[in-house]
Amino acid sequence: MFPDVAALVAALRARGARLGIVTGGHGPSLAPLRDEGLLDHFEVVITAAHVARRKPDPDGLLKCLAALGVAPGDAVYVGDTPPDVEAARAAGMAAIALLAGAGDSARLSACGPDRIVASHARLLDILEIR
Repeated sequence: MFPDVAALVAALRARGARLGIVTGGHGPSLAPLRDEGLLDHFEVVITAAHVARRKPDPDGLLKCLAALGVAPGDAVYVGDTPPDVEAARAAGMAAIALLAGAGDSARLSACGPDRIVASHARLLDILEIR
């Protein structure tokens, strides 16, 4: 769990953001969020068990958007791997690449995200949620 995630989630929710998770995992990867009491802030959680095709296929992202009732053009997907960025693009969403995870700058840049940020703390500065 990154130290600035709790503050980010709280600030996004305070601004009225609708939050969802799309993960290629089967659930154990959500344990840190659950342990920190943050999982309840996400309205929708899509895991590998919910989709026929995993990222970079947009299936999971589109299911999440449908459950949230949000149009792809009104959504942003934050991910730390090239398949995350590719899935967001395929779904018609904006893509923010996060360097605080599995991806490196060169590989993420090559996928063409809208923005690349170094940490979760920077996300609040660039998201346009009032």
